[in-house]
Amino acid sequence: KDLVHWTVGGKIFPEDSEYKGMRCCNAATNGNTSYVMYHSVATDEHVLFIGKPDKDSRWSRQILHLEDEDSSLFIDDGRFYIVSYNGSINLTEFSDNYSSPESSPRTIIEDVETDNRLSNIKAYHIDGYYYILATEHMEDGTVREICFRSNTIDGDYEMKVIADGNLPEWKKGTANASL
Repeated sequence: KDLVHWTVGGKIFPEDSEYKGMRCCNAATNGNTSYVMYHSVATDEHVLFIGKPDKDSRWSRQILHLEDEDSSLFIDDGRFYIVSYNGSINLTEFSDNYSSPESSPRTIIEDVETDNRLSNIKAYHIDGYYYILATEHMEDGTVREICFRSNTIDGDYEMKVIADGNLPEWKKGTANASL
């Protein structure tokens, strides 16, 4: 409900060696159903868990066949998407519960204005704006967080740097692009 008052809702991942080494973990909720996806370092696959956020829920597991390592879930108005980066930022719409893609990826931000690698792509729809956050890996080894904003999901996005420079807590900058 908020970032202060919460309790553990249950355990999603079984005790298994496959779950040791995850990248790009992210989650989304639609009604009473939660979705948790990550990129498995061990199997080089995107693994999606679907379940109810309560301690007695059994979570189903499926593999998503995605080309881009840095991908994230995004649910907007009951529509299921994957946001990904491969030089451009792309959006793929999926059927309910992420069972299969309904379309090929479409580019929503072409030719991202950076020569640096982006990772940890996340999308949000808040107060009429679409936000796409990413960490940008600079040539000097630092990492900064950038934000793209538009009033339509396919619209013209403006870009802004929202965290930059060496942060004392992380030594090299931000670590994850999330709100």
